[in-house]
Order: sequence, then structure tokens, then C-alpha cells
Amino acid sequence: MNLGGLRSARRYAQALLETCPESEQDELSRQLQTLRTLWLELPAFKALLQLQALSLTHPDPGQGDWTRHFHPLALQCLLLLRLHRRLPLLSDLGTEFDELLALRRGQLNAVLVAAQPMADRDVAAWRLVLEQHFKQQVPLQCRWDSNVQGGVKIETKRGILDWTVQKQFQCLQRHLSRN
Repeated sequence: MNLGGLRSARRYAQALLETCPESEQDELSRQLQTLRTLWLELPAFKALLQLQALSLTHPDPGQGDWTRHFHPLALQCLLLLRLHRRLPLLSDLGTEFDELLALRRGQLNAVLVAAQPMADRDVAAWRLVLEQHFKQQVPLQCRWDSNVQGGVKIETKRGILDWTVQKQFQCLQRHLSRN
């Protein structure tokens, strides 16, 4: 998904986290991951959600009452995503929610991977980048890997942010092969 889509998914996830009672956050997280899986792997589910006649608040008995298995906030979010024609955000919403939840609980860590030790000021600059991205301090560990050639990787629960020369070269190859 593009950066704008990730920002939108993060905003929806932030709103969900702020409105969900703490005791229900883990369940909502599991349900968002279930919705993501259904969205990505079941074309029939994707088509069902896109039906404008589908009511997520007052289900039609003919459609089956699948909605009763989901948290009311998950259903409200589905309604908003459909209303704003942003259903594809389901593919990233659960990940963003989990990341924000981990941040709130102080559980998100990042690992900076580089070919050789970096100067303290460079590590501090990467810490600042992460702090600006996540809107709070994120513990950053450093790991040195001789396989990384030029640039750095940052690993989080969400995935790997890769700014290595190898990654840039792969992107360039893909771009050139398309043209």
C-alpha cells in the first residue's frame, strides 16, 4: 500500500484504539486480523462488503448473521471504510492497530541493522526518525551484519524498513523491467 494509504490506516487505527476500552483491545486486534485475512483471501467476502445494500448494523437474515461475531467498533469501522470507499485499508488496519497498541503498552522495539557500527550521532538521528514516525520514543537496538551493503534496515513487528543499496538496486531493476 502507498504511504498515503498507510497514513489513513494509521488514523483509523488510532481512532479505534482511542475509543476501545482497554479490556477489549486484544479481542478487537484479533478481529481486525480476521477481517484482514477475509478481505485478502476470500473474494466473496470482499464482494459482500462492497454491496451497498449490505447492512452491518441490521443484518438481513438471508445473508447470515456473521456480524454478531464482531466487535461493534470493528463493524463501525467497516461502515466508515465502505462509506468513504476505503475498504482496501483493511489490509493494513490490523497491523497499524497492533503497532499502536504495542507502542501504548511500551512493547514496540526496533532494531537498526547496518554493516558496521555507526557513530552515536547517526544512531541518534535514526532514533529521531522513529520518534517522529511513531509519535513517541521507540527503543532502538543496533545490530551489525556484514551482509548489509550500504544503508540500513530497521526491523519492527510491523516489518522491515529497508534503505540498503541492495533494496534500491532491486527497485531500480523492477522499474526498468516494467518499461
